[in-house]
Amino acid sequence: GARRLKLTWRNYEDTGRVYETLRVTDGTRAGTWTQALRPRNLDPESFTGGEAAFFTAHQWFFLPFLADQIGAWTFTYEGTTRTLGRDAYLVRGYGPKDTQAWFHFDKKTFLVIRHGGLVRSGNTPIPQDYAVATFQKRGGVHLPNGFHLMTEKGRFGSITFDNIELNPEIKPSLFSEPEPSSEVWLRQAPE
Repeated sequence: GARRLKLTWRNYEDTGRVYETLRVTDGTRAGTWTQALRPRNLDPESFTGGEAAFFTAHQWFFLPFLADQIGAWTFTYEGTTRTLGRDAYLVRGYGPKDTQAWFHFDKKTFLVIRHGGLVRSGNTPIPQDYAVATFQKRGGVHLPNGFHLMTEKGRFGSITFDNIELNPEIKPSLFSEPEPSSEVWLRQAPE
């Protein structure tokens, strides 16, 4: 489906500079675009390739459990584990094209508190997890409002949702790509 995601992060290897990027899709690859907002606001550009395909199709914790996907996955119970200080059940999923995912269900609440899969760094598959930092109750439903990004070596980043709204009024123009800026920068010749 359609989504509009503003990502803000600090690169500690680059003197702590803050970066911000807007990624938007109307649910199709053709309607997917990105725009750098900080450190400098750049013109929007089409978002293509494998990363765009992943962004348009990604369903976070829910992918194997969607109606059109559930039949393509097999799940095995792997036992119990501890995740961020909580007892959890570990379930591993095997999907199409050698896809693997694992889910940690909190023993007390049965909420998914950690989800992982294999991501590629070059040609090397690396296990990467999203562990829920905190939940926020909205409309009677517990929704994660922050994640820790984790590998076998520990945490390496975090994601925080500043605002979670249920069923907001959404105008289709929210997903439209803005017109390029007519602003001329130093040493930039007008076309």
